[in-house]
Amino acid sequence: MPLVVLPGLIPDVPAIYDCYFAAFEGQPILDALFPAGHTGEEFRKGHTAHTIEWWKTASQQHTLKCLDTETGKIVGMATYDVYWKERTYEEWKSPEITWLQGKEKERCEAILKPLWRAKEKLWEGRPHVYCQVVAVHPDHQRKGVGALLMQWGIELGDKLNLPVYLESSEQGVGLYRKLGFEELDEKVVHKPEVVGTDKEVVVPLMVKMPPAAAGMTYNEWAEKDFPAKYRGEYLVLN
Repeated sequence: MPLVVLPGLIPDVPAIYDCYFAAFEGQPILDALFPAGHTGEEFRKGHTAHTIEWWKTASQQHTLKCLDTETGKIVGMATYDVYWKERTYEEWKSPEITWLQGKEKERCEAILKPLWRAKEKLWEGRPHVYCQVVAVHPDHQRKGVGALLMQWGIELGDKLNLPVYLESSEQGVGLYRKLGFEELDEKVVHKPEVVGTDKEVVVPLMVKMPPAAAGMTYNEWAEKDFPAKYRGEYLVLN
């Protein structure tokens, strides 16, 4: 199956998110983000329209598709935020959840805010590449699609001399380690009552350092190259 990673185009939006929704079907994050459901025709139509509008203004986010060139089908997707220069607090502070209200908003915040706070603590305004999501359609998993989508971000980080950061699942740690990522001491732990499972869900935080780091770990690099003007100045933990 000849595969290639290409930029996502506006006509690709429905097929790209077919992969996303299929890959995360049954995961707590989908229920939290879209508590009213995500399979209906009207929802998908609205989601596609919203995504297209977002793409028109997103200046640092890049959505990729993995294309099976034999069949013409999109079999996977990834989204990367490429922060190639320093950002101000207004530019890097976490967003607000504006599309939900009441208990639904509280539950979504309980899942997303610990991830956002960890990212703020680790990076603040420093340049890096953030792998926001990688999703492979279940019909095409374990065929190298995910690794190919990850390679795009790794190669970009190497070219820009920037670390690549992601939040892994417990199952994904092995793949990311094979690709050269290190698991940080910091991790996010979701309580069972938040994610609706019978046990805690651990979210490992992982970084791939570029060759320019000359073998330094994330912690060594952060201590050496993290400008003092950023250290804790804007970090909000509550």
